[in-house]
Amino acid sequence: MSRGLAAGILAGGRARRLGGIDKPRIAIDGRTIFARQLDVLAPRVDEVLVAIAPGAAPLAVPPRWHDRVRFVVDDVADAG
Repeated sequence: MSRGLAAGILAGGRARRLGGIDKPRIAIDGRTIFARQLDVLAPRVDEVLVAIAPGAAPLAVPPRWHDRVRFVVDDVADAG
């Protein structure tokens, strides 16, 4: 049943405060922060939009959420 809801994950930053470490790909106990975010959001919404920087490689989406995740490019780079 469709709820008509979407969630957004902002994943296009430069991670300056972490020295450029790609935060969504950081693993904690074997699972990335991005996978953990999807596990919380995807069951509750129809679609998860993930904003990435121009030219960035999409993040790995766990197979169970492939049908709920869409990557979009942030047209305004480095605007915070």
